[in-house]
Amino acid sequence: MGKKLFKFILLFLLFLILAFAIAFGLYTFKIYRETRAELSGKIRLSGEKHTVDIAGNYWLGAPDPKVTIIEFGDFACPNCKNSFPVIRELITTYKNDVKLVYKDYPQFEESLDLAEGARCAGEQGRMLFWLMHDKLFLNQGVNTAEGIFEAAKQIGVDESRFKKCFEENKYREDIKKDVLDAQAIGLSGTPAWIINGYMVKGDIPLDIWDKLIKQLINDSI
Repeated sequence: MGKKLFKFILLFLLFLILAFAIAFGLYTFKIYRETRAELSGKIRLSGEKHTVDIAGNYWLGAPDPKVTIIEFGDFACPNCKNSFPVIRELITTYKNDVKLVYKDYPQFEESLDLAEGARCAGEQGRMLFWLMHDKLFLNQGVNTAEGIFEAAKQIGVDESRFKKCFEENKYREDIKKDVLDAQAIGLSGTPAWIINGYMVKGDIPLDIWDKLIKQLINDSI
């Protein structure tokens, strides 16, 4: 009787030890997996994948990128202004892997003229577009033709050529095409981003951008 009880107790203890070992192993694996995911910063893009025409739009960064970011923006949009220094820092950091394409999606009364001004500057050189782009965001609140002319003058455009372009609304149809492209994929506000085909909306913090871009670059290797 004593031997049987001893064997029962021994088997019970072995069972408890085995159960504890399995539970501890599962818990450790769970913590490891969660920690690994946190450290890797993996962020999954999901939903419908979109194809957006970017022919004729201005871009910065890598000509043959691992990550393409299409921004639908508005020079009068406060959240776009908040995003502007963040996205420019990313393009500087990942200039060999990331391409940023800018598309207009005007939301305010003055937005069409601001978009026109940026494109008329760009007519005189791609980098003049980006200088005007930066100038309009840094001086958000400019909402008159005179203010736009002054901004263009400060970045060094040919003033008479710029004024003629602006007054003729030379790029109005191109801006409207961007609007139609935005509406075709269901956008209703700015900023909005198409990242390797996937839509993300809103003002995204720098650390989230950084994790996402690193993950996309790693996935492409």
